[in-house]
Amino acid sequence: MTAELDLAKEAIVAGKAREAALHAELQHRVRNILAVVRSIFSRTVDTTESVEHVGDHFRGRIDALALYQIGATLPAGYYLEDMVRDALIVYAVGDDPRVAIGGPEVRLEQRVAESIGLALHELVTNSIKFGALSTSDGPGRLTIEWRMEKNLLSFDWIETGISILSAAPRRVGFGREYLEQALPYQLGGSSRFDLTAGRLACNLSIPLKRDAFLLEP
Repeated sequence: MTAELDLAKEAIVAGKAREAALHAELQHRVRNILAVVRSIFSRTVDTTESVEHVGDHFRGRIDALALYQIGATLPAGYYLEDMVRDALIVYAVGDDPRVAIGGPEVRLEQRVAESIGLALHELVTNSIKFGALSTSDGPGRLTIEWRMEKNLLSFDWIETGISILSAAPRRVGFGREYLEQALPYQLGGSSRFDLTAGRLACNLSIPLKRDAFLLEP
């Protein structure tokens, strides 16, 4: 009987410890997401010209961020290809023949998916406004591909046949700032953004810990 009571006490203590850990983790995640939202709002206001545009851009970015919050409670993570296709489907270009998508099956944990998901939103939005997806009958083409080299995710977004130099805003907006500065800082990686005549290329190189991604066998 004494042994059973000891086991019951140990189970209660362990349960309380797990509850405290979960509570601390929840508080940490809430603080982090509030900091991200505050940063997004601040930079959106600073890089957008009108109140109407602030509202549109901010809603889109928060919606992109919200897609990956449920992952905090799901251990399975997010498939990168699904993330890419979901970002395109928002603008009804998920099955567009001008878009080529390819790469190995990679699943990302919530924190990494959140950052990359927002990057995808910015890339798609820019392409819809100024790039390969800005017209339905133009020569523009979009290639999205990625690869894993040991623990490094290399992601390429390449648009060709575009006239983005004449259409795109001259100043650096939130999207490019996020891709070139914020995302590499958040994930400890690097990015390269090349804009030349008729071509836009963005490469993201993200080092991933073993517990941050899963490769399908």
